[in-house]
Amino acid sequence: MTPTPLLNILTENKLNENNYKELKKNLIIVLSCEKLKIVLVTKCPPATQTEARKHWEESDEIVRCYMLSSVTNSLYKQLKSYKTAKMIVDNQENMFRGRATSAPQCTITSLMNFKQKPDTPIKDHMITLMGYFTEAVDNEANLDQNIQIEMVFKSLSRDFVGFWIAYNLSNKNLTLKKFIKELQSYKLVLNGDQLVQKVKTNIVVASSSKGKGKCAKKGKPKVSRSPQVERK
Repeated sequence: MTPTPLLNILTENKLNENNYKELKKNLIIVLSCEKLKIVLVTKCPPATQTEARKHWEESDEIVRCYMLSSVTNSLYKQLKSYKTAKMIVDNQENMFRGRATSAPQCTITSLMNFKQKPDTPIKDHMITLMGYFTEAVDNEANLDQNIQIEMVFKSLSRDFVGFWIAYNLSNKNLTLKKFIKELQSYKLVLNGDQLVQKVKTNIVVASSSKGKGKCAKKGKPKVSRSPQVERK
């Protein structure tokens, strides 16, 4: 059977301890497109069903070759003795399942420890957080929108305490996207208030300086002198 371009998905990215979940997904895609997935979900037909058994065995051998060609040399030596594709899949599951399970936990830990730095704009902070959320979902972590919003609050700096209080008092039920927009709007208002306060402070300082200048110019009062009369 001539390899299809779709098979390159498996052969170009060899299975290792870090990409098992992705490679398994790609394997299912390839087998589904080539109508070979049946060997992973059904048992070999009995000998009495000659044609069905022959077809299943041929398909199973193709899938087995696909799988062996998608692993590294060290894994190939461990898997080549397995007679069916299903046996190879089960063995890989036992080898990598624990590592795949730890991936969501690592992502959640990174999320819980991620805090906004004082000099980081809220937009940049949220972009990083969204990346963590996407990674967590890809690793099948159970993060609904309420949990994500709670994680956002815990990651923010003290500048957003007012927003947190207002949000809880209003009992809003926002989507994450709308929540982020309101968060950015609050930051703009916050920056505007800080700018106004800074301008007011500058005006007060400037007025005070002018007042001192006027006092300095006044100095001591001039003493008027009576005109002198010439003596003859």
